[in-house]
Amino acid sequence: MMDKCSSCGAETPRSTTGVTHAYLDASPGCWARYGEVLAREYSNAQYFAVHAITVDAYAIQHPGTEGPQTINSVNLHLASLYGYYQNHVEIGQLSQFKSDLTKRKEQFRWLPPPQDLGSITINNIWQADTAEQHCELVLQWGEIVFNCWREYHSYIKEICS
Repeated sequence: MMDKCSSCGAETPRSTTGVTHAYLDASPGCWARYGEVLAREYSNAQYFAVHAITVDAYAIQHPGTEGPQTINSVNLHLASLYGYYQNHVEIGQLSQFKSDLTKRKEQFRWLPPPQDLGSITINNIWQADTAEQHCELVLQWGEIVFNCWREYHSYIKEICS
């Protein structure tokens, strides 16, 4: 049996645990698949090279509903992708970039998600056969998802300044 994620549309095997994230809007199967991708990244440095982008892309592709945690999540992950794709912040510096940005979280606001959250999903990343393919797909995924939120780019630029 397959489940379709209501956020990204990925069809994944139905999860027998039913476990999902506390506030990201992902089906149990999509959340499980994400966990498999993270396990691959944590077990191999070549895959881990793009880990920050994986986390950011997944989070803003599964934004959830308005609330304090989701407001922080969407703003931080979208800002992180802005930092990488627009300000050329190195992947290894994105964690510090987000940490610094939390000092301004009183400026954060709810960003209603766009209708289209991108054509690449966690399934595409999971299907990568090599570390090189994985990294290339993750970087494409991050850029596509970031651009889906283009109507908020000027706002994100402002909170990053």
